[in-house]
Amino acid sequence: EKDYEVFDKNYEIDSIISQIPTANSIVREKIIIKVVTSKGDDEFGMPNIVKMDIRNAETTLKNHGLIIEEIQYAYSLNTEENKIIYQNPSANDIVTRGSVVNITISKGLPPNTIKLMPSVLGLKKDVVKILMENVGVEYTLDYIPVFDEKRKGIAIEQFPSGDSIIKDEQIVVIRIGE
Repeated sequence: EKDYEVFDKNYEIDSIISQIPTANSIVREKIIIKVVTSKGDDEFGMPNIVKMDIRNAETTLKNHGLIIEEIQYAYSLNTEENKIIYQNPSANDIVTRGSVVNITISKGLPPNTIKLMPSVLGLKKDVVKILMENVGVEYTLDYIPVFDEKRKGIAIEQFPSGDSIIKDEQIVVIRIGE
């Protein structure tokens, strides 16, 4: 008879970890032997729920034994309304069952009174310049050395990050690989 299950990375799923009475004990006929079985390892890579709707995200998290703790809402240039913009822990971070997850859900595009920073990471320098001029904010381009030729002339970092609110007179910093 299965007494209960525990997570134990040293045993495969459904393997017997312990039993009562113990092995090699002398027992009466038809006595019930209680066993503790393994649920396997409780550490795994956090699933990616970004761009999912809340219903699918909740199902995915529940199936992994994770719990949503905090839900926030924010405007987004990149993620449609009612889809997840951000998750913490991030996708592929190592988590354990029972861990809590915080999410931010998109409220869609911002009203004209709110200016959001577009995500420019991975874009070529010329495209970044055009985009920043269209947004109408002050920006500076800093150049940082990169070893990968493919990253030269590409936006590597940005401050503030994509979908952050840009305040009046704030200067945006974009780092380009060189």
